[in-house]
Amino acid sequence: APKRTYDYGTNAYSSDSLRNADVYVFCLFTHRELATADPLQLDQWEFYCINSSQLNDELGPQKRLSLSRLLTLKPRRALYPELKAAVEQAWREN
Repeated sequence: APKRTYDYGTNAYSSDSLRNADVYVFCLFTHRELATADPLQLDQWEFYCINSSQLNDELGPQKRLSLSRLLTLKPRRALYPELKAAVEQAWREN
């Protein structure tokens, strides 16, 4: 959700609420077998990268986002080895 930022120079919060990151990375644990599930194994995760300006345009001040809604925004899907490139690509889309 967009948040108000704190300015230590003026000792006050901003009047505008913003998403302060350039890119958001949503992480989804996709492994289905309980016996072998291990959240520390990065190959059991999928990552979805999206530019914050797109989130602002599409979602406005909305605070929550379902996976199905996220997928309609066409984020960059990546596995862990591809994550850095996906973040950089999403960042360039601003």
